[in-house]
Amino acid sequence: MWIGHFKVWHENCIYLTNSSKFNVVISMYPLNSYVEGKYRYHTNVNILSGSHDDIKQFITAIKKDKRCLEFKGSGNVYLSYMRMKLSDYHTTNYYTPKIFLLKPIIHKDGKEEWYFGAWEREIVSDLYNSFKKFFHVEMLSIKEQDFTDLFIPHIMPKITEKQKEAIQLAIREGYYDFPRNIHLNELSKITGVSRVTYLEHLRKAECKIIPEMFGYSIKEDKKKGKKKK
Repeated sequence: MWIGHFKVWHENCIYLTNSSKFNVVISMYPLNSYVEGKYRYHTNVNILSGSHDDIKQFITAIKKDKRCLEFKGSGNVYLSYMRMKLSDYHTTNYYTPKIFLLKPIIHKDGKEEWYFGAWEREIVSDLYNSFKKFFHVEMLSIKEQDFTDLFIPHIMPKITEKQKEAIQLAIREGYYDFPRNIHLNELSKITGVSRVTYLEHLRKAECKIIPEMFGYSIKEDKKKGKKKK
């Protein structure tokens, strides 16, 4: 399998413009795409990272754009339904079923980051060449290898605003890096709450999110454990 890794910038992107403006990071995963008349329609899953106020402003701006037909969800997970003119230049207009995303498309710091696979090198090269005609593209790598990481979108478990802020801060500040770049005492000072309170929010978020990532349900597993006893 061939894996392509690009960074792309284009000025008329509805996501990039608002992502940079409101300091929101978007992890986007295309669900489907079809052409009807002079338009291409896209449905995407969007996972938003940022402060509550920044995300709120971002969503308001997105909904005002005529290209956005629907943008619905809650917390930080939203489904979008976009209509793009075929004559306009958007990266998603060049998305092809011949490639498969290994990670979501990240919109951050004014650029889109694409990490995807294809069965032939030519398919990866063709997408790069298509992007290069109309966008600023930085090729990070094209290589043949077996993949070890795969992102599969699913409904995120519901967490509170405090829990979301706690885990997003931990990610941004490098708490999950190895070695750790920051410790709990420092994280709690940033949020202005006690170490115990911050840790409670963080652990509750982890307990809801991590089991879901691997197909486990804590409630169901507890029920099964009780039945066995």
